[in-house]
Amino acid sequence: MASEFSRREFSWTEPSLDTVLPFLKPRVEDWPPSMRQYLFQHLSELLGFFQQQQQQQQQQQQQQQQQQQQQQQQLLTLSEKLYQRLSPQLEATKLEVLRLQQVFATLEEVGGVETTPQEDNHTDPVSFALYGPARIAPHVSFVIDFWVFLEEQQARVDSIESRMSQREILAPIAADLEQSSVLVVHVNSTMLTLLERTKTIKWNGQEVGKSFECKLETAVPSQRAVTGRADVVLNGALIASLDFSLPIARRAANKTRKKLKQTRREPRTAFASYASANRADVLRCVQGMSKSAPDLDVFVDVDKLRSGDDWASKLYAYIATSDIFYLFWSQAASESEWVKREWQYALVEKGIRFIDPVPLENPQLAPPPKELSNLHFNDRYLMFILAQKAIDPAQGGPVAAQLQ
Repeated sequence: MASEFSRREFSWTEPSLDTVLPFLKPRVEDWPPSMRQYLFQHLSELLGFFQQQQQQQQQQQQQQQQQQQQQQQQLLTLSEKLYQRLSPQLEATKLEVLRLQQVFATLEEVGGVETTPQEDNHTDPVSFALYGPARIAPHVSFVIDFWVFLEEQQARVDSIESRMSQREILAPIAADLEQSSVLVVHVNSTMLTLLERTKTIKWNGQEVGKSFECKLETAVPSQRAVTGRADVVLNGALIASLDFSLPIARRAANKTRKKLKQTRREPRTAFASYASANRADVLRCVQGMSKSAPDLDVFVDVDKLRSGDDWASKLYAYIATSDIFYLFWSQAASESEWVKREWQYALVEKGIRFIDPVPLENPQLAPPPKELSNLHFNDRYLMFILAQKAIDPAQGGPVAAQLQ
């Protein structure tokens, strides 16, 4: 009986007493009366349990369907809001693209400028130049232009500058630059307020310029000129510094602009001061500097000092005979007694402009010494990050983890 009963296939979708009793009675006639009585007494409870389970399953299915509908509706609403929010930006981007296309077309028409970059990966003898107004006035915004170009492109640059009421370039500064190199240009002046101090330029063989918007907020009556400097960094190495001076007018500056008075400071020897905990990052940076500036001899203690040397005196000798002092700054460097001795000796012997900070960590995490606070560690930290990204865009250089 048990095996025959187990082989039966039930197709009840909603079991009830009316459907179950006719099926069970002929099959339990041989059961003992007490068992039959127990079965029929609890049969309604069992059927009620089945019905309750079915109702719960139906409710769960309905809830799932409602949740799916709600999620679909939320997704649709979010998509509509995102589209409404991005639509004006998309239109603005299209307008900006059209504007840039018109600017390029105007440059090609006016100065014969070729805006299509070259992809040849060889070294070019380029020139750097700065331009600014003939005179500046307090509270009047003006622009300092930085240009990179080849000798044969100078005529086109002159044409563009003359159309902008600027005077002819007098003495461009020469440098060697590989195709696809990324320069980091940093303009610094304690007297000027700059909208952006640091910009990048990618060299592809065609003349290219960047503009720095400036303003002189206040001027001392006896002050006749504003001074500043533009540093050019390639792969973490300082390859040129352009010092400039802008005369101050007692009235609003006119539109006539001239070539800025500029001098070049190109280091040939450098001293690297760092904490041993940062040696791997420092060696990687120095390697990038050597690639970008092969004539730059950077002193690194693990490379130059030999067994038996009077290393303390040699360190000071290298500092005194170097053109530039690279201070690789970090929390470990701030806690290093030897790093402190080195930068203090450099400051006393050769002055604050001799020291070039290379922050390996955010200056907020590793504040610089108060004696060196005028060196703008925050700006140099940004330059270092951009230079490291130029070396390895995928990795972002040794400080990439701090940007996450």
